[in-house]
Amino acid sequence: MKVFTVPGINGSGSQHWQTIWELRYGYSRVKQNNWGRPVFADWKTGLIQTLNALGEKDRAVFVAHSLGCHLVVKCLPLIKSRVAGILLVAPPDLTSPVFTIDLTDFAGNHGVLPDVSGYLVYSENDPFASIAFSEKLSLELGLHAFNGGRLGHINADSGHGEWNEGHELLVQFLKSLRVQTPGEQPA
Repeated sequence: MKVFTVPGINGSGSQHWQTIWELRYGYSRVKQNNWGRPVFADWKTGLIQTLNALGEKDRAVFVAHSLGCHLVVKCLPLIKSRVAGILLVAPPDLTSPVFTIDLTDFAGNHGVLPDVSGYLVYSENDPFASIAFSEKLSLELGLHAFNGGRLGHINADSGHGEWNEGHELLVQFLKSLRVQTPGEQPA
């Protein structure tokens, strides 16, 4: 298994937990030509190219933040055989009036994701998603919901540079993936 981070708009800067985890733990980042210009078709290509660079039998665990969550979810029907699990952190409500650009091409027909284990971590005071939206999305996707409390958008701007609690959750999730047998869901 290989862990990949999938940032949202503008990538993740040097103080963002995704970047810190990459440097500290050796995780890799999904490559994109332009993190500042979110175009679904382009970002999808970057995600698939990253997977194609893996060995044939290797599987990925995606740790996505913000818009990166929607990228992973919308691409899953195409790539699920190569994905061991997903950790979605602070997926935004793409219909929110907070956004000044149209992101609807990232929206998917959400439904339970068969054979893909994962968590959706959300914050009670995320400016881009309500608690109700986050809990509904986790149910629609069949993911375990994890309420992180009042964490803002769970990024460097909201004071979560290293975000050690999130990494502890990821480590426990990775352990559960290693011991599960085919067809079995993690505890």
